[in-house]
Amino acid sequence: MAVVIVLACSVGVLFIGKKIHIPFIIGYFLTGIIVGPFGLHLITEEQVSVLAELGVILLMFTIGLEISLKSLLSMKKVVLIGGGLQMIITTFLVWAVLQLAGFPSNTALFLGMMVSTSSTAIVLNLYQSKGQMATKHGKIALGILIFQDLAVVPMMLLAPILAGPADTDLLASVLNFLIGLAMLGVILIAAIYLVPRFLQRVALTRSNELFIISIVTICLGIAWLMSLNGISLALGAFLAGVAISESDYSHEVVGQILPIRDLLTSFFFVSIGMLLNLSYLGEHLLFILILAAVLIAGKSLITFISVKAIGIAASVSLLSAFGLSQIGEFSFVLGATGYSSGILTDDVYQVFLAVSILTMIMTPTMISIAPRFVDRFLPPPDPQGTLRTNFRSGM
Repeated sequence: MAVVIVLACSVGVLFIGKKIHIPFIIGYFLTGIIVGPFGLHLITEEQVSVLAELGVILLMFTIGLEISLKSLLSMKKVVLIGGGLQMIITTFLVWAVLQLAGFPSNTALFLGMMVSTSSTAIVLNLYQSKGQMATKHGKIALGILIFQDLAVVPMMLLAPILAGPADTDLLASVLNFLIGLAMLGVILIAAIYLVPRFLQRVALTRSNELFIISIVTICLGIAWLMSLNGISLALGAFLAGVAISESDYSHEVVGQILPIRDLLTSFFFVSIGMLLNLSYLGEHLLFILILAAVLIAGKSLITFISVKAIGIAASVSLLSAFGLSQIGEFSFVLGATGYSSGILTDDVYQVFLAVSILTMIMTPTMISIAPRFVDRFLPPPDPQGTLRTNFRSGM
């Protein structure tokens, strides 16, 4: 019943939004706000959590399928240095500011990590619709986004340590963190070597049923293995998608999932809208709007500096920075972990949700105005090009 309510309301909201040119992301958030426990109460909080978990698991699997580790290695300067600088600088600055504001050090650091990520799902969709996937700034932005997605895994493993040793043994938490990193390394090695060979053997049987079952087994198996070390099923599904993406048959998997990809995306963003407390938003609206504006400006500046530092032209760096100015979907996964472990309080979690949603809503506008802003204030990039790399076709 809950699924029917969400889909029916989504159809109405998106139909009206299409008529008045509202981006689909805003439509999904509005749908969640309307049907959720803080709106018309058509869906309970328990149903929200189930839909959110299902939506993010399936969405992260499809995002993982879009990633090519071999392509990332071919542009390691952008991914490792640019992406690393962006995340480290963002995390440190947020931590420093929140420390001055009186936040506990563990909460400030965790919020810094959450803010440092951007939305692969939104940027991927917008760049594809605008034909910007093959541009220099598109490749740079997506390289950094993928680095961020992979970096969320150690962030998740750090959550029990940041929660403090009050309820859990600190040594056990550190050991669990190291084991989790080791498992991540094993999975990434499998992504490059083992999974493609396994799927090739399966494909030689010419059994479509066996192929699909193998895909599902890999997805759920990797997700389950990662969950044993405190990693969410969503992140496990993402890594499963990364593993399958290295197979020559990954395009066949994408082709089978593509028809329901928009549906999966809608469930995730609708579920996030459901979690937003409208009363709290109304009481602190001005503060949240200012905070969202500062965050967008700050992340854009930090990303610009990080990309420019590796020798990319200013105009290309700025276009990439505009695209990465929002908070990402993985931050909601991190936020749920931090909230359940006691790192984040109710008020901090609600402010984070409101600010994150506002930054995501602003993303289509930021990407649309970026070319005009660059044309007016910055010279065109070097015609010889500053980035010589190719992403897999379709990314």
